[in-house]
Amino acid sequence: MQIERREALAPQSDADRLADWRIAQLAAAGFDASLAVVVAGRPGVDIHALIELVERGCPPGLAARVVLGGIAAAGAAARKGEGPGVPVLVAVGSAVAAAFLGERLRGVVAGRLGSDLPGAFVEDVVAALLALWGARR
Repeated sequence: MQIERREALAPQSDADRLADWRIAQLAAAGFDASLAVVVAGRPGVDIHALIELVERGCPPGLAARVVLGGIAAAGAAARKGEGPGVPVLVAVGSAVAAAFLGERLRGVVAGRLGSDLPGAFVEDVVAALLALWGARR
């Protein structure tokens, strides 16, 4: 038996309705379902700003990466008692550069090997190593 609506199990709370609305707005703007769920689950994310970025031509994945990177940098700076200005600029610049360089890397590897899987693997490993290095600082 398949349940088509969550209300069949229990009534939705206001928070659940808000999360569903945020997911629907992001999906309507072109975000894939899994990304919409992740972004909608972050209460500090201004989805209107994300949608505006997408409407101006930014791919949804890059828009989410830029906004979430900025939020993470601001949080890390606040934890250290520093202002968010420079860390947020670095995070946003890094997100944009990583997206374009990663895409370029995958394109080159796909052209030479016939598959972008090795390039995707290298991109993920580099991202993980940079995250580990940043977390230890």
